[in-house]
Amino acid sequence: MNSNSGEEKSKMETPLVDHELEDTELHLQFDKLMDDVYNNMWSIRKQDEIKASCEDLNERIHLEVSAKPILVKIVSKNHLNWSLLMTACEKLKHEWSCPAIKFLIEMNPSV
Repeated sequence: MNSNSGEEKSKMETPLVDHELEDTELHLQFDKLMDDVYNNMWSIRKQDEIKASCEDLNERIHLEVSAKPILVKIVSKNHLNWSLLMTACEKLKHEWSCPAIKFLIEMNPSV
């Protein structure tokens, strides 16, 4: 193991605060994804709509976080200082959300 591995791991485990991000595009992408995860079930009442919404969100989380893994390191000042993982665990309580939660756990450097 080289000495840089420890430094890289330490950098990956340090959370980033969304309001401190210099990359405006990344900040906006994170905010939109957090809002969608946080409010995913707010107005949905029908079971088939819940399932479809969860499946769409699972796919979106997978695509966006795969493209920008740094998204799992960010915590939101607007959402109780939660990360995507914490928000998903608290707000996505349906069985159809399990793939998104599992993926975020696998991608999260501090878990």
